[in-house]
Amino acid sequence: MEAGRRGDKKTNAPETAPAVSGQFDSTVTLLFSDIRGFTEYTNQHGDETAFKVLQEHNAIVRKQIETFGGKVVKTQGDSFMVAFTTAKGAIICAVAIQLALGKANRNQTGTRIAIGIGINTGEPIQEGGDFFGGTVNLAARICAAAGPGEIFIAETTRYVAGRIESIDYVDRGLHELKGFQEPQRLIEVRWQPSAAEAPSGAQEAEIAATIERSIDVLNRVLSITHTDDPGFRPLVECQTKARDLRLRLSRSASVQGQSAQRIQEEIRPFADLVTLLVERDTLEEQRSAQLETAVARSFGWPLVTANARGRLSFGAVEPRAAAPPVAPPPAPAPAPSRTSAPTRTSPPAPTRTPPPAPTRTPPPTPTRTAPPAPTPTRPPSTPTRTPAPTRTPTPPPIPTRVAVPPPVQTPAPAPKATEVPSGPVGLRPPVAPPPTVAVDRRAAGVRWWATAHSAWNEWKSSGIAWAYALRGVLAQHPHLLAVPIRESAEYDEGRLAASYFLLFEHVEHQSPSFVQTAVERAIAQAGGAAAPEALGRALYGLLVADGRLRETYAAFVADAMGTAIPQPGFWADVGIVEHEDATDIVTRAGHGVGDPHEQSRRVTDQKTRSAEWQFAVTPGPLTARFFYVRSGDLKSPRDVEIRVTAGGQPTDHAWYVALKTSLVVRSEPKRIGQKGTALKGLGRDLPGVWVGVFNPDPERPATYEVVLAVRPTGGPARQSSPFAPPGRGR
Repeated sequence: MEAGRRGDKKTNAPETAPAVSGQFDSTVTLLFSDIRGFTEYTNQHGDETAFKVLQEHNAIVRKQIETFGGKVVKTQGDSFMVAFTTAKGAIICAVAIQLALGKANRNQTGTRIAIGIGINTGEPIQEGGDFFGGTVNLAARICAAAGPGEIFIAETTRYVAGRIESIDYVDRGLHELKGFQEPQRLIEVRWQPSAAEAPSGAQEAEIAATIERSIDVLNRVLSITHTDDPGFRPLVECQTKARDLRLRLSRSASVQGQSAQRIQEEIRPFADLVTLLVERDTLEEQRSAQLETAVARSFGWPLVTANARGRLSFGAVEPRAAAPPVAPPPAPAPAPSRTSAPTRTSPPAPTRTPPPAPTRTPPPTPTRTAPPAPTPTRPPSTPTRTPAPTRTPTPPPIPTRVAVPPPVQTPAPAPKATEVPSGPVGLRPPVAPPPTVAVDRRAAGVRWWATAHSAWNEWKSSGIAWAYALRGVLAQHPHLLAVPIRESAEYDEGRLAASYFLLFEHVEHQSPSFVQTAVERAIAQAGGAAAPEALGRALYGLLVADGRLRETYAAFVADAMGTAIPQPGFWADVGIVEHEDATDIVTRAGHGVGDPHEQSRRVTDQKTRSAEWQFAVTPGPLTARFFYVRSGDLKSPRDVEIRVTAGGQPTDHAWYVALKTSLVVRSEPKRIGQKGTALKGLGRDLPGVWVGVFNPDPERPATYEVVLAVRPTGGPARQSSPFAPPGRGR
């Protein structure tokens, strides 16, 4: 037998497993929690006050752990390690803890408790009632990555837990975690707040203003340079934290789970650093020492020392041309208020046939409609918005402006020493933007890439929050997501392609430095050729691969829906407006994506109105199409049923967003399950609902059937609709 070979001789003796110290038990989900800023709070307020806060925190956390069947493995100071037998139990318990802490915070004044929670699922080694191994380490690191009031979970936990009612998962991309060689994908858990804890309009405004001020502070931190060492590590690490926080704040589609106080607590170390730099020569000694200690606690003494020696400074101010003006979102109205001259002809094919006595000759072509509105009357279908772009008629391959609203900033003097503790530094004059990635001229012939890259550069340097930028983009190009990115340069004289900087940012979040290296890598993949056609294919392939768009495009669409609904809304294929005595079916009159014209058919027969309306739509690769249902002059509530199929088979390639008590408040996007979704109270608790159907295939279009039904509560059973072809009604 050759050396190293086994198995030539068969025996009945059992194989001996390698010896392992400890015991591998069943799959376990581990939850770690930690109070954010507790050490600083203890130093500032003393041990006695901090101990009282800790006792309140422990009582709240232990009560929820006991309720949901968790087992406390150990505690250390303000941290808990808890084991659960199920992933769902751990997630629901984590949400319950955050809700309970939120309720406690509302009932008290002064400093409030804010914790971060991390969850991981695996098969750790168990010994003596404790757990060991990589599963434990990852759970602890995920907890460290979660901000105040946040719940982060591992990708494995998300798949093991599956869908949980009233809970949404948001992909937060790859994170470099200490002790792990490979980046780890983290998922944020979001939950629907109860009516009692939902922020009021004034609170929402306060939080939004705090976010804007905080982003301004972070932009200033990102403009700091070291005069002797551009790669000064303490500064690089500080700016990395600032960049991550800015990204999280700028992508906040709602204020759910947030508070102005928590945001201020997160931003305070950065504001202290800015204050130290701005008032380095004027601060009183005692105040300077306090700020230096606070900054050193967060970023280390080397950074403080570098500032004291005069090595840190803000970059030079670079002039920036003002962004083209964007009209404010119109008052809610059922008719579209955007003008966009389409140049393509690819409408979705309706699958219904007209009723025996239709009020118009052509069958309804379910294509797109305007966002739902509270007013039951419809304005004329003629669009009223004037074209937003102000560019020259023939833009160059690489445009110089981005269709995003300009930041609203008012210069303010540097804060006084006594002003710093009260909150983050206020708005400042514009400073040098963070470095951007120059557009590689070798890709100038790939118009969609060059245009989007240039726009991404401009947006990065503008400091405008992602959510505000997205709303500005969709106000000008509401049909953006209906156009494949590779075809976007063919619309609106190439301007629509610039709006796809939003997708670039999504991919950059999945794969940092993607934009910087993409062209070089694409040329290498194309065999050194830089011909636009070959280079364009290679760049698109990298965009799909690095952004994991097959898996993450759904999250991109959900982020867009959560931000743009109800205003400015999307260009929709079909709208159903339910009145007390009639139903209006609103479709598009034209045959091109982006066509602003619509046509409406009124149905008064009750049997027909209660039928299922089925529409076929064919999104292109990595695109989405939208539908809505809203109440008109309803006096009695209705039930809404939504179902999406592909080739007659159920699919979950769709999200829905339910509007709440007004058209300004809405729920987070939720996935439409394979069995469909039923919503109650249209016209009472539910002013309307949006549906977004997406195609995650990067190469081929896909045809989906969208089934919508609006019936009186407890109405008749399912029937065929006049739009459904023979055999397709239900």
